[in-house]
Formats: sequence, C-alpha cells, structure tokens
Amino acid sequence: MWHSLSMLGHDFRHDRFANYSQKLSGKSNAGYNMDNFFHSRFETSNTSFIHHLLEVQFFWFGITEYMEASMCLLLWQLHIFNNFECSNLCGDRPKKSSYFFAHANIAKAGEGLQTLTQDELKYISSITKRDQTLYEIALHSFYQRAMVAERDVGFRFLNCHLSL
Repeated sequence: MWHSLSMLGHDFRHDRFANYSQKLSGKSNAGYNMDNFFHSRFETSNTSFIHHLLEVQFFWFGITEYMEASMCLLLWQLHIFNNFECSNLCGDRPKKSSYFFAHANIAKAGEGLQTLTQDELKYISSITKRDQTLYEIALHSFYQRAMVAERDVGFRFLNCHLSL
C-alpha cells in the first residue's frame, strides 16, 4: 500500500497526470501500474508457493522500513556480522520506525498538493491486495530469519519487544 502511494505521488510530482483521481479512475495510464505491482512478478497467488520462493530461492531480502536491521541480517548471512553497529538497534537511540517511514511516505506522496479521499484509499487497497499478501509473507519470513540470527549473535536487533 505504501509503495503504491509513493508511486502515485512520484508520478503526480512528475506531471504524468493532472490529479490523483484522474490516475485512479483509469483516465490516465501514464506512470506506474499500481495494480499488484510486485506480485505481478509471481505467476501464482498461492501463498504457500510465495513463502517457499522467499525461503528457498532468495538468499536475502530486506524490508525497507527496517533497513538497518535488514543490513544486519545480510551481514549475518554473509558471516561478517557487525556486533557494534547492530547491537544498538534495540537500544534507546532514536531510529526510524515503520511508523515514521510510512507516514513520511504518505507526506511525500501528497506533498501538501492534494489529499486522497477515503474512497481513493479504499480503491488503492483493493487493487493491491495480492501485493499486501506478498508483503505480509515477506515480513513474517524476515522476522523469522532475524530471530534465528538474533539467537546466534546473542542479542536483539529487530525483534526488540521479545526476550532472547
């Protein structure tokens, strides 16, 4: 959903359509195709198959709103983990949370030029359902991979709310 809103704002800022409703009504096919953008790269909507792809065929993938933890997970998988950098992610220092990331993207997508109506947001949600499912599966796998890494290194760098 956030990716679609970001694409919509990007295309609007680059004058690919006059307003959001023009793009969402189909009167403009300029710019990105928002209809299940990521999921279109998979030939099936079978969630078990998608989970299998992420677990077996992807050595690593990151989650944008958890970029620092994603990089820690990559370093762990490459066997070059950085204890110093990663041990601070669950500490008291300020960091960009998924809440911050999502709201920053919404602000950037709109940039105060115009706002999306509830109906437009519902429409975007309806045309990105498979992408949302893909994201949920990827996020779950990401949390699971991080938990394995966290047990191995002896501290939390992503699942901060859980005890080790």
